[in-house]
Amino acid sequence: MLSAFESALWLFPGGVAGILTTLILWWTIRRARPGTDNAIRIRVWAGYILRLGIVAGLLIWAARRGIGPLLWAFVGLTASRWATIPLLVRWSLGQMTQQGK
Repeated sequence: MLSAFESALWLFPGGVAGILTTLILWWTIRRARPGTDNAIRIRVWAGYILRLGIVAGLLIWAARRGIGPLLWAFVGLTASRWATIPLLVRWSLGQMTQQGK
């Protein structure tokens, strides 16, 4: 049985996985252009499989350690996604404003 501190350390890999999956999704959306049907489908599916593999790998790895690490990894994953999205939106809006000048 892991201590509470050791279980809480799973916030870090969960956070890294959350940031990474959010960046992959953001990259895919930024590359979407009308008229590129096959290319965007391949990117969307490849990104989905990659994100699914990252999250599944993390959660399986944490579940093998116990319920505490699993829950902490999930909390880190979810919290980092929610924290990363506003930062990416703010950055994207700043980029669009600079291009419009």
